[in-house]
Amino acid sequence: MAKKMEENKKENPHSLPEEELNFYYNRNERLKRAPENVRQFYDGTAPKPPKGLFKALVHTSHGKFMLGAVALSLVVVFIVMFFGERANVKDAAGIRFTLSAFSFEDSVYVSVKAHESKGAENLPLTADIVFSALSEENGVSRKKNTLIYSGKEEFCRTIFTDYDIMSVYAEICVGGESVTLHTRVEQR
Repeated sequence: MAKKMEENKKENPHSLPEEELNFYYNRNERLKRAPENVRQFYDGTAPKPPKGLFKALVHTSHGKFMLGAVALSLVVVFIVMFFGERANVKDAAGIRFTLSAFSFEDSVYVSVKAHESKGAENLPLTADIVFSALSEENGVSRKKNTLIYSGKEEFCRTIFTDYDIMSVYAEICVGGESVTLHTRVEQR
């Protein structure tokens, strides 16, 4: 045994032999030296977190602030979505135009709707419409059509062969005004 201790000291001079190490654990002694919050936790007298999702969210002032910030952000997003300007609906010469496009089988069907208007003057009006289809590889296809607007609801439609067309633009010139509409192609 003495030989073993000498060999141990040669290998690691700072280590003590295993026979000389004694480990004692006394929970009460450890808890006497522990901080107050640890003692309360083990006693069961520590404050408990609130139950329920809403109570947990508004338990602290930081939680209240974050919940209010999320609610305010949500309100702003809904206001912009419902009342903001849309890229596919615009007015020109007192006429409201709406652009829509959808893909079906191997074609993209594009339509510009001229809504009924009582504010348009000098009827009938001629609207020159240039459709541009953008594909994934940024290829552009163009088609030009003419719409004669008489004050009632009118449509101008065209068809593109679908080569991964992602979005469609329509540049409308009517009554000396020009607007550009944009929409993404819906997949059907």
